[in-house]
Amino acid sequence: MFERYTVAARSALFRAFYRADEAGCSSIAPEHLLAGILGADPPMAQCYPQLAELAPPPSPESIRPEILQPAPQRDLLLSQESQHSLAYAAEEGERLGHDKIGTEHLLLGLLLEENSLAARALRAHGITLEEARENLAHEGGKTL
Repeated sequence: MFERYTVAARSALFRAFYRADEAGCSSIAPEHLLAGILGADPPMAQCYPQLAELAPPPSPESIRPEILQPAPQRDLLLSQESQHSLAYAAEEGERLGHDKIGTEHLLLGLLLEENSLAARALRAHGITLEEARENLAHEGGKTL
């Protein structure tokens, strides 16, 4: 299912799974996806300094042990909002002609799921869909 995802995007999804499990949630919500993206390596805060206000960018050294930890033992499903966000991310990647889905596509997907807590938090920090698309175009469409 996640074959088209970059290593950074898969790591973000794992961190989201881990955060949801750690919080005792029954599903992975968009806010867990956002938490996973915030811990991305390379940090998304390089493109969006406003993200530093949501969480300080972790160093690669602090992320690595988290990624290497064994997966939690519970089966967690993606919430409907998260499923929509991932579908939107894939659509954005296809629209841009990208073969892989990266963390920047995940961010676009979260913004497209407009009523989610994650989208509201991003907008509250000044990150809009238009800005995210513009940033991706400015970066030459490289996939993280």
